[in-house]
Amino acid sequence: MFPVLCALLFGIIDGGRFMAARATLSQAAAIAVRTACLQSTTGQSDVDSAVAGATLTLGGVTVDPLDCIPAGAGCSNWPKAVGSKIVLTARYNFQAGFFRSFSRTMTQTSRMVCE
Repeated sequence: MFPVLCALLFGIIDGGRFMAARATLSQAAAIAVRTACLQSTTGQSDVDSAVAGATLTLGGVTVDPLDCIPAGAGCSNWPKAVGSKIVLTARYNFQAGFFRSFSRTMTQTSRMVCE
């Protein structure tokens, strides 16, 4: 009975870590897309720094290059033009601590219209 209870306990702990990582990734994506819309942002490196600062507890978060709609004028330059729609995707590979066979690639997409 003791091994089953221990497995249940560590499963709950890993589940909590999974939910915390998901919430952190979601918040980081929102911060990054907001950073991309700021008039003080000078490039993708500013967005990457914002993600790194928001995910200090997660190692290895990657950010896909920004998508901008419309793809024409104002989207290729920094800062982004007013009215540009920014789409950002962040990824994180979660690895459970106790159940090593449980690993998932988390993907979080965030969108914002620059004002």
